[in-house]
Amino acid sequence: MASSIPAALTSLIQILTAALPATTQVNVGPELPRYVAPQTLEILGVTGDQQWAELGGNYKREETYAIHCKLTAWAGDADWESRFQEALVLFDTVSVAVGTNPTLNSTVRLSEVGSLDLVPILTERGSAAGFAFQVHASQRIQSLS
Repeated sequence: MASSIPAALTSLIQILTAALPATTQVNVGPELPRYVAPQTLEILGVTGDQQWAELGGNYKREETYAIHCKLTAWAGDADWESRFQEALVLFDTVSVAVGTNPTLNSTVRLSEVGSLDLVPILTERGSAAGFAFQVHASQRIQSLS
């Protein structure tokens, strides 16, 4: 296996889609230029690194990475505090979903939610609140197979 990222990404999307309210729009790709739903989860990309872990015929690499995500609550009104609370509930749901499945369906050794940033946004049509966060993951991979 050259990387655990493809399988981990697929599993994370499945886990979060199942955990979040059915009305939550899930988007994988570049950041959306506008709001498409009252509650949105965006998977924006992955950054990471691989370092050697074992040399020789059993050559293995230690892979660590962060899956960059963003949750947004929007209602087209000026009630920023309510959007903030909605985003907090969504973030709590994500934290519990990853915390209760830290191997992301056995695709990684360990994952956890981290690097949280609150992103208050004021738009022409109202306010929104969002959380940019990362899901950190690590896995030892067999590099010669």
